[in-house]
Amino acid sequence: PDGAPGRLLIAPNPSTGTFGFPSLQAASQLRLYSLMGQCVHQGPVLPGQAISRPDLPRGLYRWQLSSGQGGLLMLE
Repeated sequence: PDGAPGRLLIAPNPSTGTFGFPSLQAASQLRLYSLMGQCVHQGPVLPGQAISRPDLPRGLYRWQLSSGQGGLLMLE
C-alpha cells in the first residue's frame, strides 16, 4: 500500500509541476525520466524541499533517488 512503512512517497501526485517528498529524511539525488528513458531532471533534493518543473509537458515520468527508491509521477 502507498502508506507502507519505509516507502517514500512523492506528493502531490498527480502534480501540476511542483512536487516533493514529504517523508524524505536525508538529502538525496533525484533523477526524473520520461517514459522513453530520457533524463529530464537531475539534481539534489532536501527534506521539505519543493521541486518546481512547470516546464515539463503533461505525462508520466519515472523518478529515482540515489537511495534506490523510485516510482511514477504524473504531471497534469
